[in-house]
This record gives sequence, C-alpha cells and structure tokens, in this order.
Amino acid sequence: MVLLDVNFSKSVPLKKQSHLLYILEGLRVNNMPMMALVHPVYDCLFRLAQSDALKNEEEVDCLVLQLHRIGDQLEKMNLQLMDELFNLLRDGFLLQEDLSSMGHLLLLEILEFRAGGWTLSETAQKYYYSEVTD
Repeated sequence: MVLLDVNFSKSVPLKKQSHLLYILEGLRVNNMPMMALVHPVYDCLFRLAQSDALKNEEEVDCLVLQLHRIGDQLEKMNLQLMDELFNLLRDGFLLQEDLSSMGHLLLLEILEFRAGGWTLSETAQKYYYSEVTD
C-alpha cells in the first residue's frame, strides 16, 4: 500500500506545484486517473486560484491550461471541490482589481468553458481565439 501525502503551501513555488497537474493525466489504472492524486491536484489548482497567483498572468495561464486538460475528469471525481474552485475563479474575475486584461480574458474563457459542459460554442471559440484584424 502506498500513501501519498502532498501538502502544498505558499512556500512551494507555484511553477513546481503545477507540475503535479500533468501527472494526473498520465498516471492511470484501468484507464482512469489515480484517485490518490485527485486531492493533491485540487490543492495545486486552489493554490493557483488564490488572489496573489491571479496577479501573475503566467500562473493564470497555467491554471486555465490545466483545467482545459483535466477539468472534466476532476469534476467527475469531485464535483464539490470543482464548484468551490470555480467560485474562487468567479470571485477573482469579478473582484480582483489588479488582474491584467489577459488574466480577465483567461478567467472568463474558463468560466464559460465549464458552463458549456467543458466545451466552447463555435461563437465563443471565435471570440476567444480568432485573431483581431484591422
């Protein structure tokens, strides 16, 4: 029996925490992500959703990228934690005064992505990912 005890605090750099997020996607048993990693991965995501991390555009980008990759799987494993995470993200989008324009856009996109059942409508896809032409 292997016990996994991962406790992420503010003392662990966010970039190092985000590496664990890639692990969930790769480690599988019977084609399902390892359940032992669900809470440590949520811990990483919650850390990336804190107000100090949301000020950093790279951290927001990392958070959004990971939610695109594994958000649907994580939600199926623990809906309550995903709801709590997205409440934090919504509050960050609405209340965080020093969020960059790109940070706002990234958070809005991931909020819409989840609301759409982990997919974007064609219209939303064009809005977020079409190049602006003059």
